Amino acid sequence: MVLQVLSMQGEMLELAAKECTRSDVFTGQEAYGEYTAVLNRIMEESTLSFDLIRTIISPSVSMTDGERIKIIVDLDNKLKENRDKMLDERARFNTVNDAIKRIAALKSTAKK
Repeated sequence: MVLQVLSMQGEMLELAAKECTRSDVFTGQEAYGEYTAVLNRIMEESTLSFDLIRTIISPSVSMTDGERIKIIVDLDNKLKENRDKMLDERARFNTVNDAIKRIAALKSTAKK
């Protein structure tokens, strides 16, 4: 389960990095900046989860295995929620970005 949580975090980091370095942005820098700020907030929450999981799997922490498992399950659920937020934000941004791209293409065609 710990590997699953860490793997999901890796996927989220990869997605955030890709989204924060897009070159196909038609919304303007202000809207794109807001979008990347939301992604960064989500990733900050996820990083806190990473720090917590690293702490609880440490043998120096006095917890039962049951307590550790409960925390890991809770972290897994929180990460899934954060991943879903990221995917929702990406879908929302893509919808707006694609619409602006189409409008720009129509304007360009109309001028010819």
